[in-house]
Amino acid sequence: MIKHLPLLGHRMTRIFPILLFIGLAWGQDEILWFLESDENLKYLDNNYEIIQSELDNMLLKYKESVLLKNPVKINYKEEIIKGSYFDEDAYLSALLQMNNPSQAEANAMKNMFYRTVSENINKERNRQINLNDTLLIKDAEWNELLSHYGGYSQLSEKSITKDKIKDFNVSVVLETVELIGKEKCLAYIKIFGSDKALKFHNIPKRTFKYEGNYKITFADGFLPLYVDNSVWYELKFDEKKYLPKSKTKLKFFLNKNSLPDITLYKKTIKTMFNDLVPNRLDIFFDNSSDYVDFKTKYRQAFGKKQLNRDIQNGMNLNEIKLKFESYVKKKELKAKKRNDKIKEVCFISCYAGCSTYLLLILGGYL
Repeated sequence: MIKHLPLLGHRMTRIFPILLFIGLAWGQDEILWFLESDENLKYLDNNYEIIQSELDNMLLKYKESVLLKNPVKINYKEEIIKGSYFDEDAYLSALLQMNNPSQAEANAMKNMFYRTVSENINKERNRQINLNDTLLIKDAEWNELLSHYGGYSQLSEKSITKDKIKDFNVSVVLETVELIGKEKCLAYIKIFGSDKALKFHNIPKRTFKYEGNYKITFADGFLPLYVDNSVWYELKFDEKKYLPKSKTKLKFFLNKNSLPDITLYKKTIKTMFNDLVPNRLDIFFDNSSDYVDFKTKYRQAFGKKQLNRDIQNGMNLNEIKLKFESYVKKKELKAKKRNDKIKEVCFISCYAGCSTYLLLILGGYL
């Protein structure tokens, strides 16, 4: 039986709808929304062309830096042995310090003064991406073992029992991907399991290589300049016997060490928006579809003009969300206390009513 492993995902717990909304957007600032697409950036009106031009220049330099830090070939140095020589001066000096050494002792010490001549030469190798991703697991079935070995007697001779079925399971792992050109790559697949397990599943060898394509992909808009996890490798392969269809398209994020530092880009962008778009929060709330419901509920909670007052008083997006979250939590706590009180009253009323009814019934028999 073959188990295809699903992609990892995140489970979300059902909670109060507004708190869920805030949680999903937490940590986001309004600048991020403008950077998501050129369409959002156009809401800046008169400042659109100036800011877009600056962002274009920064993004172009950033992408060039990414490609420079992630070449197909990696340069390294390797030490090679060119020969050896006998360090006679050092040998004679050591010999003179010995007290009448025998010929055997002199010869033995002589071997200590042969020096190796080596040289470091520049070499290059293809870049490799370590994945160690389990693609599938092939389980053994008891009926299949019976058929494979020819019945119960044969299994008994080989000491194979039902509790040893797992000994015949194998896992297929994508260990590494090697970049062999500007767009070409090789996937290295390894089969893990015992020799008898591979024989049972009719797997002829432990390693397989499959050719595919790759490219470096950047997130939409100008997000790579502002947030992490915005650059990744996209890997594509044809479906193979040991490369299931669910794993023919892979996404592998570049780690921070493989990317230019975006701290200065982010700081520069914030300065630019502060200088040129001081009213960006107004524009954001008027045009961001994700915050239509939030804006409505905020005004219901604090009044129609309070959002504008908070913006004018210098509150940023996260401070506004924190204020609303605090309001919702207090409201939810108040509602919970009220419900608990109602349950308590209902319980007491029910208990009192049931007791009276029981006394009436008992009274009828007395």
